Amino acid sequence: MSPAEVEATDWESHLTYLFGLSDGTVIDGAQGGNALRHLNHSCSPNCEAVEAWALDGTLRLDIITLCDVRAGEELCLDYALTIDTTHAPEAYPCACSSVECRGTMAASA
Repeated sequence: MSPAEVEATDWESHLTYLFGLSDGTVIDGAQGGNALRHLNHSCSPNCEAVEAWALDGTLRLDIITLCDVRAGEELCLDYALTIDTTHAPEAYPCACSSVECRGTMAASA
């Protein structure tokens, strides 16, 4: 999705699986996405998303683990949401239960 398409969409009526890349591209996992769109948030993640350039020159997203992960263990990312300045971080509550939980899925200040 282009930034203009993201801006024109009414996100209040949709589940969102958006991932913004550094080149301005937005990946919408609800549009042909795979099971990775269901990765949950944790303030103590066991994986992270890393941008990489594919051989064809396109920017891709790789998910890499930050530690050993046992078979069957849930994979979690720190969403570190970038939020509009008109919203408080508390509007994006976190329920990860981590001892390091910051109480919000918004990025740290």
